[in-house]
Amino acid sequence: MNRSIKIVGIAVLLIAIAGVSLFAKGDQGSSGAKKEVTYMTWSDDGGGWASIMKEYIDQFNATNKDNITIVPEWIHSEQSKITLPTRMAAGEEPDIFDSWAGDYLRSYYETKKLLDVSAAFNNDPAFKAQFSEYAIKALTYPDGKIYGFPHKVTADFSFINKKILDKYGIPVPLNYNDYIEVAKRLKAADPNLVPIEFGNKDAWPMASYSEMVVDRLGGSNVIPEIMAGRGSWTNPVFIDAMNSMKEMLPYLPNGFNAFNMDESINNFIAGNAAIIINGGWLVSSILRDDSKVKDDIVVQPHPLYPNGRGNSKALLGQTSQNIILSASTKQSDAAIAFVKGFYTTEWVQKCIEKGLIPPFKANLVDTSKMHPYTKRVFELISEGPSVQLYYDLQFGPVVGVEYNNVVQGVMSGNDPKTAFERFDQFYKQNYTPLR
Repeated sequence: MNRSIKIVGIAVLLIAIAGVSLFAKGDQGSSGAKKEVTYMTWSDDGGGWASIMKEYIDQFNATNKDNITIVPEWIHSEQSKITLPTRMAAGEEPDIFDSWAGDYLRSYYETKKLLDVSAAFNNDPAFKAQFSEYAIKALTYPDGKIYGFPHKVTADFSFINKKILDKYGIPVPLNYNDYIEVAKRLKAADPNLVPIEFGNKDAWPMASYSEMVVDRLGGSNVIPEIMAGRGSWTNPVFIDAMNSMKEMLPYLPNGFNAFNMDESINNFIAGNAAIIINGGWLVSSILRDDSKVKDDIVVQPHPLYPNGRGNSKALLGQTSQNIILSASTKQSDAAIAFVKGFYTTEWVQKCIEKGLIPPFKANLVDTSKMHPYTKRVFELISEGPSVQLYYDLQFGPVVGVEYNNVVQGVMSGNDPKTAFERFDQFYKQNYTPLR
């Protein structure tokens, strides 16, 4: 799947839990009463999460002894940005829904649309202990309560088709200058080959890339300084990032702004491109049955830049899919039973086999059962000294989407200095820290 609002991107895979602990929202009847739970869940991840969750729902409905029936509503993550708010506004929200975290959930948090699930963690220490602090923190809001279950984590990396590089005797790039040199050589060697695959129709992919460039050039304090009021979007590092990104435009596919992320992924796994910059979720697509690059990929962290202040292991990412409960649900016990029931060795292993990255502490995951690509992504995420949330998750959809549009405009020819001066004013007028 794509990260979509990005913001931020990586199925909460889990470690074995022998039973399911429940907490009550109120008397919901005996185990004999039918309990129907609606679940709006994402369908767009190349056959990973969706296929596993369908299997789990079918098994849960057939075997649970509490007469719980999960009624799934499959929806593309991008479409959920429209459908879910509409349903929320009409008071017709599902009992459970998939979502990004961070400021993306701000309006639901502020209007008390989210169910506090802190007790599901705090009353079950073994369950809570398996999650990384980062994953729990992503769903812990200013009131100190936890409002969801992290399901997948992700961060952005370079995925390199080594088979293509080997064909032309080109080594795997290690830094920014290497990447540009590789792209130049590939374009000269085969004009029909895409050196760097990219689909930016939804604007956020290029924006995500820029966020990583900013981190590598300016270090991991650029955004915290802005949020603390000590920095601004007129920082020259944003101009430098835009100018650096323009250097790679000749090596992207023609008309890349007309292609969406799914189209670019399909072209990459068909073996038609040498490099793609994408979230860890890409592993599940690389391992698809129709993929022609299953055995050809090298996964690298984003490269360092000359004179950059960033850390080569610093991450740009998020808990890329989270399971959230609506405060209005009449079946909170049943919904939590369903969600926590997914956190068992059986289902964790199925997720791992599909290339999905668990939001767990590294010492609690048996990486020997991971595909090498999944293991590589998981280890890079585990080793990251810091995680910068995707901007649209850090700052919410209003500021985040505007940032996406600014980057897309600059890449289409707008002056970066003017664009970021205007964006700085937009930010000051439209962003209020989450409280």
